[in-house]
Amino acid sequence: MLIALLAGVALQNTSAEDNGLERTPVLGWSSWSFLRQHPTAAQMKAQALALHNSGLQKTGYEYVNLDDFWYQCPGPHGPNVDPNGRWVTDSSRFPAEGDTDGIKVVADYIHSLGMKFGIYVTPGISKQAVSRNTPIKGTSYTAAEIAEPSVKENNYNCKGMVRIDYNKPGAQEYTNSWVDMLAAWNIDYIKIDGMTDSNADDVKAVECYTAKRAVHGPGRHAGAPYNRYRPDIDEVCESMGIPARRRMLSLRKGREATR
Repeated sequence: MLIALLAGVALQNTSAEDNGLERTPVLGWSSWSFLRQHPTAAQMKAQALALHNSGLQKTGYEYVNLDDFWYQCPGPHGPNVDPNGRWVTDSSRFPAEGDTDGIKVVADYIHSLGMKFGIYVTPGISKQAVSRNTPIKGTSYTAAEIAEPSVKENNYNCKGMVRIDYNKPGAQEYTNSWVDMLAAWNIDYIKIDGMTDSNADDVKAVECYTAKRAVHGPGRHAGAPYNRYRPDIDEVCESMGIPARRRMLSLRKGREATR
């Protein structure tokens, strides 16, 4: 199942809402449609500029989305990770500028054209984070403490992703650190690929923290959208202690799409 911008998995008791949102689908361009396994910063910028100059942007084509193959993939033992267990940008494709990560460099360029930028992730945690037992940012917990190494998660590039047990202390905080990192890169749209019916906890963790962050977090951040496929956001987020008023403030129009 493909999940767009922190959207929810199709669960039981999901209900549609006719509130005027999503009547026009999100419009834009995805690197998977053309570049496939070979995206680079230069190509992403060129495609964004073409969308801008062609006049399509004025008709609503405002998203430029980077799909798979943006991160370091050394082999089947999972993506390379930073000191806190999150994927690392492939700098040979997306070079940094000074201290600015290469993904943020592209995001900033796309924003300079007045468009929005999306990125690709898959559920779970890299085996590399588990084997290195990387600390979870802002906590005393570690990757090995939240992982279920016997349960594989889908990743079509590296493989090597395993389940996160959200009953374990530190699991939610790990996902929070991912959202914070992407927000710091000025990401507007997140595609979560490789989803199955067993990934409901991943969706809850991402979407509900994003809803909370959209109220309290500084600066630009990926927002929790209205999505006709997501579970009941009130029921999901109430169980995580996020008041309904705060959730409603984070819902933004026109943030859901399918590929």
